[in-house]
Amino acid sequence: MAVMRHSSRSTTEAPLPSPIPTGKGSRSAATETFTQFLDKCLQIPDLIALPPSHLSGTASRHPIPADVDFRSLSADSIARLLVSAKQLGAFRITGHGISADELRSVFREAESVFGNADQPRRMVERIVNREEIAWVRDRKSESDQTYRDFCKNMENVAGKMKAIAEKVCEIFYRNEKQQFERRNEVKDWVVRLYRYNHDQDKEQSHSNISPNEITNGNRDRECDDHGLCIYLPLEHSQFYIHSEPTSLSFNAGPETLVVTVGKQLEGFKCVSGEMIFVPDISRTQASFSLQLKVPFSSNFRKNSKIISVADQVFIAVFLCLLYKVVVFIYTCITTT
Repeated sequence: MAVMRHSSRSTTEAPLPSPIPTGKGSRSAATETFTQFLDKCLQIPDLIALPPSHLSGTASRHPIPADVDFRSLSADSIARLLVSAKQLGAFRITGHGISADELRSVFREAESVFGNADQPRRMVERIVNREEIAWVRDRKSESDQTYRDFCKNMENVAGKMKAIAEKVCEIFYRNEKQQFERRNEVKDWVVRLYRYNHDQDKEQSHSNISPNEITNGNRDRECDDHGLCIYLPLEHSQFYIHSEPTSLSFNAGPETLVVTVGKQLEGFKCVSGEMIFVPDISRTQASFSLQLKVPFSSNFRKNSKIISVADQVFIAVFLCLLYKVVVFIYTCITTT
């Protein structure tokens, strides 16, 4: 029995496994390939620093108009401004010098003008979901004690916006590739104050025709009457730039002026801008914004090549007289 037990044990026991190689031993080809794979996966790629204009709290999927500081317009910032106007049709201006207190004064006094039911329609005009005041100095309104403070504050802010617009126009006037001339004087530029009623927006959102549809229909026509359009929201909003083939959107506020390009500024991309104010429970029932449209004439060089009908007649008469004089002189020389 002892012999049988010994023979059975010798036949059933398996051979011992080979020892596992240590770190100092040789590695197989599979181990080497896997090690190389891990080395590649664990390498952190080099990150390229984005320019400051593209750094924001959320990732942006589209380009944002250039942001230039009005207090220090260097050659580099002017170049970025022109490139942004050419490629995107818009740019932004910070450091414009219009303080929050000045804007609050306009906002506070404007409520008394818009809220007065007896106010003549010569000052306030209703357009779809907004009310508008086209600011032109009116001595009769200034003499009224009710609107004296409003006129004073509005004139102050409007004057600063016109000064900024004049400075921006000089940048385009001095651009070596484009030459433009003014259509009218700075004093004739009209600053418009808009009041957006959120209650009316809610009512129109339930109707068949939305204010956005009405705005879309007038976009092309609204781009024809200016070369530059300057927007200043009196509170934070979402600014939309409508253009082909895609539209852009970004945050806007009272600390930044948004400037868009119209059709009168040739050689740059023409777009249409729109501010969207989202009503909030903690916010007032209305939002305000300021707008200044700057008209431009046609391209100066292009106009210089166009000859009017009167000039054509004058040139034709002059050439006829010159021809007769030459013929007369030639005849006199040949006959003598």
